[in-house]
Amino acid sequence: MHLRRLIKKSEYYDSYLYNPTHYDFEKRDAHIYKNPSKREINEIRNDDCNNSVRGIISETGDIFAWISEVLHYEMKNAKNISNGIHFVFDSRDSIDIFIEDMQMNSVYEIFNKAKFNLANMGIDESVKMNVHGQYY
Repeated sequence: MHLRRLIKKSEYYDSYLYNPTHYDFEKRDAHIYKNPSKREINEIRNDDCNNSVRGIISETGDIFAWISEVLHYEMKNAKNISNGIHFVFDSRDSIDIFIEDMQMNSVYEIFNKAKFNLANMGIDESVKMNVHGQYY
């Protein structure tokens, strides 16, 4: 009997047309991935002027990620992404998470639900988390 390994695949969620700077009149597309893989995280980084990824971990454990040039509130409002833990991931060894008006037990619960999705994008127990109270 052969056992198959089930691999949860990421999905392309949507895109958002944004203006990279206030002086640039040419709009760019920001791709949004739901539960991105390491490869897709690298694609996002390559598209970003800061070589960084911004996103939201929803209360269900799903992860939505996009280039850091687009702020959380802007993407959340434009694309109807549910609120949760906001993050910025710009290095292989640390992630900044932003929580506001959340109890720590809720934060732990969300991270527990997102454990597989985080590992899929290259974030595991070895990655340092910097916790901040407010987000933008």
